[in-house]
Amino acid sequence: MEILNPGYSSAQGCDASIMLDSANGITTELDASSSFSIRRLDIIDGVKATLEEACPNTVSCADIIAMAGREAVAYAGGPRITIPLGRRDSTFASTSEASASLPQPNISMDQFMNLFATYGMSLPESVAIMG
Repeated sequence: MEILNPGYSSAQGCDASIMLDSANGITTELDASSSFSIRRLDIIDGVKATLEEACPNTVSCADIIAMAGREAVAYAGGPRITIPLGRRDSTFASTSEASASLPQPNISMDQFMNLFATYGMSLPESVAIMG
């Protein structure tokens, strides 16, 4: 996926900005140290390619990522979560914004909990997102 428009802010939700490649002097979120554990985006690319063949311009990468997360929770024995669909894919990614707004790999537990509290997340929600 190529960066198209540097006018949209990234790292602010489920917008698939993590899928964007570096281009035009803008570096991908994958270059941020906070993204150290992100792997296998090729799977999302493969699902997107298959869906584009079946129903072009219908399902966003952002929705695919959200649905993959939902299925991972269910597969791990967690609850079956209903999620809204209709997300739009981002057209901009920023290493610096991802570094500033996502937890670094060496963050302490207290710092982590405080960070996610600023997003309005409860203790159980913060623990769940860490898993």
